[in-house]
Amino acid sequence: MVRRLIVAGLLFVTACSKSDAPAEKKSPIPRPADTTAEKPAEPPADPAVAPLPPAKVKQATNSDDLGKLPIDSDMVLGVNIAAVQGSPLWKDFIAPRVLSGDVAAKLDEFKQKCGIDPLAVVKSASVGLKDTPNGKEGAIVVHGPDKAKLAACAEKMKADKDAKVEITQDGDATILKPKTGGVAVAYQFISDNDAVVAIGSKANAAGLKAIIGGRGLAASGVFVDMYNRLDTEKSLWMLMNGKNPMFKPLAMAGIKPSHVYGVLDASDGINLELRMRLASQDQATQSATMMKTQLGPAAGMLKMDKLDVVADGQDLKFVMVVSKANLGPMLSAMQGLAGSMGGAMGGPQ
Repeated sequence: MVRRLIVAGLLFVTACSKSDAPAEKKSPIPRPADTTAEKPAEPPADPAVAPLPPAKVKQATNSDDLGKLPIDSDMVLGVNIAAVQGSPLWKDFIAPRVLSGDVAAKLDEFKQKCGIDPLAVVKSASVGLKDTPNGKEGAIVVHGPDKAKLAACAEKMKADKDAKVEITQDGDATILKPKTGGVAVAYQFISDNDAVVAIGSKANAAGLKAIIGGRGLAASGVFVDMYNRLDTEKSLWMLMNGKNPMFKPLAMAGIKPSHVYGVLDASDGINLELRMRLASQDQATQSATMMKTQLGPAAGMLKMDKLDVVADGQDLKFVMVVSKANLGPMLSAMQGLAGSMGGAMGGPQ
């Protein structure tokens, strides 16, 4: 999951490099004209009760990003890349997995051609994606890159006859299309160091205009409530649709969340808070009671300092704490468990 987050946050710069792989989404913002997008499930309105005003999004450094992420996203991620790189996890556990193979080759080529190190210039990113028959679609808000330097890089790439990506300009939008077919990507800077990336059908000037001028996830009361419960200033936060295939084992156990969301602090070991939104507070309480006695032995087996579950309203809240000293033993134990299960739990789609 962490690997996918960081790679997604860097997509808008790595897409300029030679690759035939398809690219994988402060002031009040006006409501978009198009309101046909599917929203996260909300309770039906009672006609006898006056509608409540839109939920207020808590103030955070990434809260402005929400209005630029599609309201029909199946997966929403926020990653503080600078914080992740400064954590004990980076050198020993994340970098060897992220900076390898094709990813490492793309980053090295980009640095050589443009003199830009994406891991040094990209500080954070917020991502909103969904699966479609044509692949991933959505938007990414990226913070950190220099507008002028990236524009110069794009011009240099245009002149590269061997590049496998066609780069064109439409007003303020830079559009990248794989020459051999694949998902298109377009980006536009909204300040000297902040850019919005569109992936898929809206990877064009009109699509970017709609994304930048919309309210996106900030218009969803369900999403805003979940977002406000998380400390999104930490290393990583995420929200996923509970219908994602990776949660099928939960359904088999009688736990059917509408959404799964959480936050990870990797500044010193691992401190994870993961929430599952259930249909009622009673379901959350019953599920917590059922699972609580099973987590103690699991924590010992997986070398965790703490593993607990409680009910918090409709949420089933898991807390996991792993000290820096126990990171290695915990990851080894989890890999051994995954191997013995033969990958039955699956992975993020």
